[in-house]
Amino acid sequence: MATTSSQRTHPPVPIDSYRGSFREFFSRYIFPILPSDQSIRNWQSSLTTYLNDSPNLFVVRKHLPFGLRGFRYSENGHAFVCSVNEAALWTYMECYSGRPSADFKRLIHEQAFPIAFCYRTEEKKAAFWQNTGRRHDQFAAGKWKHAHILPCAPPGTGHSDRITLRTRMLRLLSPLNHFPFPSPRHFRMQMAWEENGDVLDIVTYILAHELGSEPRRRAFQEFVQAASGTIPPSRPRDIEISLRRDPAIAKGFLNLVRVKEKGDLVNAPSTDDSFYSLARVSKADDSPLTNSDADSNLG
Repeated sequence: MATTSSQRTHPPVPIDSYRGSFREFFSRYIFPILPSDQSIRNWQSSLTTYLNDSPNLFVVRKHLPFGLRGFRYSENGHAFVCSVNEAALWTYMECYSGRPSADFKRLIHEQAFPIAFCYRTEEKKAAFWQNTGRRHDQFAAGKWKHAHILPCAPPGTGHSDRITLRTRMLRLLSPLNHFPFPSPRHFRMQMAWEENGDVLDIVTYILAHELGSEPRRRAFQEFVQAASGTIPPSRPRDIEISLRRDPAIAKGFLNLVRVKEKGDLVNAPSTDDSFYSLARVSKADDSPLTNSDADSNLG
């Protein structure tokens, strides 16, 4: 669909470095670029309607023992297809752009969104879901990572029960469960802040009680309850984070991909953990961030 003047284009990461309060970082740089209240309400309503109408197919995050993306699994009469984050990013960005929400029943029937960037050979042969690829390059080009508030593949919750499949699909595709964060492919940071439990507690509490309109906060509270999550009962303690843009990390990642494509790295890391390892590589200037390093977060 072509972009119109009323549709938003996702901005790039606005800073080169930051050191300080996570709560301030989220409030200043993340919350203002989340999808609008109206878009969230429309897309969440469409998804909830589909899930409440006895769906005949769920789209969920890949989880053990169901490792084939795109394959149509069936357990106890419940059919589901396993996806990775392409589906979640597509929904989030469609919502962010301000495009009118589509009927999820039609989206599922037409396989209108990608569920993987590409399939492995064995997945391609067995795939029921044919739509792959990346539709929103501007997000990654802006040096963002797509982060989840509630885990989309929670361990130990079963996989064939209808309520569990509903919960998994809700967490994967609801725009309320996602936020952008500077990508570890481009920023040096001590840990995966966007996956840190204390950070996610702060995000959850902020969205439930502190930022946004009252209807938006209520919608988020209802989402967390429907998705079997929890909201901290009291305001979580703030934590200090630090991050700094480092071109060497992206270069190291590209070299890792090139080596892996040549087949020279049998057990190459394939998750974001590899990026944090690259960020910790010893360098001559690998010293703690100072206030001068973080000056750009003040402008």
